[in-house]
Amino acid sequence: MVGKLALFVEQEIRQICEARQWAIGALNIQPDHVHLFLLAPPSVAPSEIAHQVKGATARWVSQCFPEVKKQLWGSAFWSRSYYVGSVGEMSVDTV
Repeated sequence: MVGKLALFVEQEIRQICEARQWAIGALNIQPDHVHLFLLAPPSVAPSEIAHQVKGATARWVSQCFPEVKKQLWGSAFWSRSYYVGSVGEMSVDTV
């Protein structure tokens, strides 16, 4: 993801997190992946966060950037995989 697409994905992720009151500590969009460090209540499963962020951004990208589908393997914008790590009481600066 580069250029306008990267900016769009970043804005969408920020809106999703803001709407759900998840605090973003760091967000970095790379050409082939995204690093998202956020604070969410323990009642929200990490899998639900990944599902909501990936699902919503994929829908908006397919609507606003239909040309992206031609560049994908299959029709999926995101892979099914994701990594989750917990940092407990650490600060954003430490991570």
